[in-house]
Amino acid sequence: MERTSNTQQQMMRITEIARRIFEVEKRKGRVNGLYIQSLESFRLPLLQIIGEDNELKHYAQHVLNALNAGIEYAKGDDKEARKQMASEFMAAGKIAEMLQKEFEKRVNTND
Repeated sequence: MERTSNTQQQMMRITEIARRIFEVEKRKGRVNGLYIQSLESFRLPLLQIIGEDNELKHYAQHVLNALNAGIEYAKGDDKEARKQMASEFMAAGKIAEMLQKEFEKRVNTND
């Protein structure tokens, strides 16, 4: 049960980071320096999740890639970084959907 609770907390953390990355796209890369610094602070939590090598590893990896591209896009309006951010974000979204289905299946099996 503890592992599932920890996994759910990590999933929520990754999803919150992904939401922040989406803001960069929504604002077309025009975010202030403090916002960029807050994005940069999310690297370590993602790397920790990746290092744990659990079922969230690939989700966290794609979000980290999107985060790095989003930071690059916000710093310099790089169109290639924007494309990479979008593709990594979409890949992360697909993994998140699969993980959500798996979590729901586990919850329904445990009931």
